[in-house]
Amino acid sequence: MKKKIDKGIVEITNPDRILFPKSKITKSDLIDYYECIADIMIPYMQDRPLTMVRYPSGITKEGFYQKDMPEYFPDWIKNKTIKKGTGGITTYVVCNNPATLVYLANQAVITPHLWLSKIDKLDYPDMLIFDLDPPEGTSKFSLVRAVAFRLKEILESLDLVPFVKTTGSKGLHIVVPLKRTADFETVRAAAQTIAQCLVNDDPKHLTLEVRKEKRRGRVFIDTLRNAYAQTVVAPYGVRPIEKAPIATPILWDEVADKKLTAQRYTIKNIFTYLEKHGDVWQGMNTYARSIKNAVKNLVFLGGIIFCFYSTAFCAEVNHEKCEYCILKCQDNKEDTEINNYFKSKRRIMTLPEIEVLKKQKTEEYENNLDNNPWYVQCLECQKRKARSVFCRNEIVDHIKNHIKKVTIENRSELYGNEFFCTLCRLLIITCPDIHIELHLADINGPKSCLIFSKKGPKLQKRAKD
Repeated sequence: MKKKIDKGIVEITNPDRILFPKSKITKSDLIDYYECIADIMIPYMQDRPLTMVRYPSGITKEGFYQKDMPEYFPDWIKNKTIKKGTGGITTYVVCNNPATLVYLANQAVITPHLWLSKIDKLDYPDMLIFDLDPPEGTSKFSLVRAVAFRLKEILESLDLVPFVKTTGSKGLHIVVPLKRTADFETVRAAAQTIAQCLVNDDPKHLTLEVRKEKRRGRVFIDTLRNAYAQTVVAPYGVRPIEKAPIATPILWDEVADKKLTAQRYTIKNIFTYLEKHGDVWQGMNTYARSIKNAVKNLVFLGGIIFCFYSTAFCAEVNHEKCEYCILKCQDNKEDTEINNYFKSKRRIMTLPEIEVLKKQKTEEYENNLDNNPWYVQCLECQKRKARSVFCRNEIVDHIKNHIKKVTIENRSELYGNEFFCTLCRLLIITCPDIHIELHLADINGPKSCLIFSKKGPKLQKRAKD
């Protein structure tokens, strides 16, 4: 059987082959879906290298990832040959039209995975992505929803515009359109810094641990996809799971729905959703922002902003019914201020209220600076065995005079890591040519440090003492 689609002719083979046994979904059903969704889906795939996830014998058999375009693919399918870092080349499929998408479906490509950059500027991504992965072995989605809202507010405060989609598998993807002015290293560093701030604020429920056994029931904030040649499931891509769930762009209002799951939309109900809402990501590229400007904003954001976002924003109108807030409150049973906060706030705070809270908290921190037991140790003076520890009133003049590197260590029992991040950002603004290492307090694992320079903050593992 042959299908003429646009300028291409696609020969359909084995249309009755069952790919999803329990759901009785055939290859023909998959092809029909991709043919119908093509006009909406292609704009998100255009000019991006594509990795094929193929299941020729159905999802109960072993599938495989395929990067190289086979030689038997027709000439009318666009491709891009890219040099490998280790030598050699890979020729990727580039899906720019409905005929290519249908052809891939006939090749049992259930899920197309896309690069975060386009073929004309491979080193410069046009999106930043956070993958929020729920704890292993749990069906609860409330933590993921709450973290998504927290992340949304932080990104918006950096003048970035976040979009959200269900992954079709376990969690949510938060996607930020970017201007192609920064390379992957810069984008990834910004993503890691934002994620680290979230984890520092709530290490009991959030983690950056890649290894599943080390997550210990926490939501994994994955920023690893923000790298050259890494891929993400295409919007409206089908996942190799029974019922054929879809990675679906959704409205932020849906994230507040307690019944939301990562697999809510399938090839059976997606078009009903689209008839009601349309493509909610349409025109997202018009909201692209410069990540470099966002990093500058991040420098001027006091660390305090990350402290109270976790309590000021929530997926529920009533915080007392929000599972995330209840857990957070239980973790701080001895903290009267937090307990009172949860009892007094019965709704999401408005932006004017947030500004008042920011001002109030900032004043509290500034008023306590003189009494705060922090110090800066000058590594150069330490090497010369001269006086190397300086208090707040002395350090700026000392830095300006003759040193290029300082280390700040959190040894305070009164202030968290966010407070010291604020101090480092203030120092780097005052002395932009210095290199600052902030040694973070031990949080459920090895110590780490943030490197502050005029290029922006960067997280790294701290050397053993």
